[in-house]
Amino acid sequence: MKKKLLTLTIATLCGLPPLSLAQTGFWQLNGNSGTTAGTNFLGTTDNQPLELRVNGLRALRLEPNAPTAPPNIIAGFAGNFVRSDAVGSVIGGGGEVDRTNSILSYLSVIGGGSANTISGASPYSTIGGGTRNAVNADGAAWSSMSTIGGGFSNWISGGSSTIAGGYQNVIVAANNASIGGGWANNVQANESRISGGSFNGIDPGAYTSVIGGGHANGIHADSYVSVIGGGRYNRIDTNSPGSTIAGGEQNNIQANAMWSNVGGGYRNTIWADRSVINGGQDNIIAPGAAYATVPGGLGNVAAGFASLAAGRQGKANHAGAFVWADNHDQDFISTAENQFLIRATGGVGINKNNPAAALDVAGNAIVSGKMTCQVLELTSDRHQKTGFAPVDNQAILDQVARLPITTWRYTNEPAVQHIGPVAQDFKAAFNVGSDDRHIATVDADGVALAAIQALNDKVEALVTRVTALEKENARLRSSETAALQKTRNLDR
Repeated sequence: MKKKLLTLTIATLCGLPPLSLAQTGFWQLNGNSGTTAGTNFLGTTDNQPLELRVNGLRALRLEPNAPTAPPNIIAGFAGNFVRSDAVGSVIGGGGEVDRTNSILSYLSVIGGGSANTISGASPYSTIGGGTRNAVNADGAAWSSMSTIGGGFSNWISGGSSTIAGGYQNVIVAANNASIGGGWANNVQANESRISGGSFNGIDPGAYTSVIGGGHANGIHADSYVSVIGGGRYNRIDTNSPGSTIAGGEQNNIQANAMWSNVGGGYRNTIWADRSVINGGQDNIIAPGAAYATVPGGLGNVAAGFASLAAGRQGKANHAGAFVWADNHDQDFISTAENQFLIRATGGVGINKNNPAAALDVAGNAIVSGKMTCQVLELTSDRHQKTGFAPVDNQAILDQVARLPITTWRYTNEPAVQHIGPVAQDFKAAFNVGSDDRHIATVDADGVALAAIQALNDKVEALVTRVTALEKENARLRSSETAALQKTRNLDR
């Protein structure tokens, strides 16, 4: 040993190149050559920790474990701590007086920061940094494989869960849960997620649920597989699984309203299951109104099973009712089940955008049933007609005379008696109309008017003949009277 020290000293004083580790047996300040990895090493050979110090203070501590277990690595502040049974754990740095980092579970990591803790029953867990973050701080739940990326005062109690960062976010007794960040978000259900925002919460039993962000949104107990996309003060109440609020403010899905959806808007409320409010303001689906819909609008209420209310202040109070109300500040209320009600004071246009009446249809319409009205006006404007041709009134009258006229009943209204021709005979007689299954009223009117004109011609001819006969009769009577008078005169 003395010979090696002398050789090292002479070499150093003479400014010779560094000697090999094999020549000296020592690690030199200016480096060594000829080392063999695994054979030559810097460290200890007994079961004692190894420390590196800076300015007399510990900067790195390597703690041995059983030969088959990895050592613990503790860097940073000298007060950082890994419990003896937390084998293979690492503290990368950080820590300060009264704010040390500590690990009490094996194979766990704290990257840095201060006052971060991985407690017992939390193996394979990680805290990346930040301050006052904790995995299983109260030791109440098995919290293995959980991660806190950083931030301030975030806390996890649950396995395989993650808080990416933020401030005072908490995962409580929830496995496979996560919080992306934000402030004071709280997850207490397995497989559930809060992406960010503030003061959002998912309660126990609401597993596999998601809050995308926003402020003070809540999914309450047993409302599993539910979603709130964002907004603020939105709430899915207890036992309403499979429900969704996309966003907006102060929208509510009440208790037991399962599988329901609010698309957004303001102060919309659903009380019944499997129902939908797409948006708008102050719209309501009432208790018992399952499968009901409010597409949007203002102040609408769907209170009947499978009903729909839309527009402004439409009230579908009966099952199957469809109520569409325009922008009048007045309730428009259904009166019976399965009604289709429209309040459109500007008119309803079908195939046109400028209705001239309450209902204005451009195109054909089919009514299978009775149509009741006070006045029926058919379009007969000359400027909307073409292909004019004269008709043979007498021929039409002859066809009318031969046209079968019977009494009959409609098959869908067997209790009501009617009289008239059938469309097939009418088509064969006059060859008008679009097919042989219908009789257009304009054609029936035209045939009747032509027949009336033909009858009028016959009547006028008869009148002319009668007038002539009456004149002839008067002449003959006058001649007869004159002859009789002459005879009487002769007799005298």
